[in-house]
Amino acid sequence: MNIQAIRIWGVIALLTLLTACQAPSVRPVDPALNDANSADVHFYRVKGFVNGGVDYRVFAGNEYIGTLSNGSQFIRRLPNGSQSIIFKPYEFGIPSLGEKRVEIELKAGQNYYLRMSHSVGGVVPIGSSMLISKSTGLNLVSYEDWKARR
Repeated sequence: MNIQAIRIWGVIALLTLLTACQAPSVRPVDPALNDANSADVHFYRVKGFVNGGVDYRVFAGNEYIGTLSNGSQFIRRLPNGSQSIIFKPYEFGIPSLGEKRVEIELKAGQNYYLRMSHSVGGVVPIGSSMLISKSTGLNLVSYEDWKARR
């Protein structure tokens, strides 16, 4: 096989890999949602070194609504009532274990602020290596706290 054929197959393999790892598309906001029947949920992820390479794809029920990368934020309008918000981790584009879930009761016309943060939970020596446990926090916070800590 010649070099040109190898390059072509390499490009095809790379494009296939990149296509397979892309996030699902975000659906546009339903135009029927307004202040009388929905609430705005503000998502924010604190920028930090711990879990910096992990992106979280965020779902409201089964619907993909956005991605929280290190230090990112977004706002989504969601229908009022009980909502199950699911955060699925992807390490460098590859699905990972340990999804996080939060249940929120949304009231029409209100704003909700959800902040995600990471920290090192502890370090345990095992033989000649260390086991580092990480913890992920999901906090529903006030607007003042949201604004002060961004």
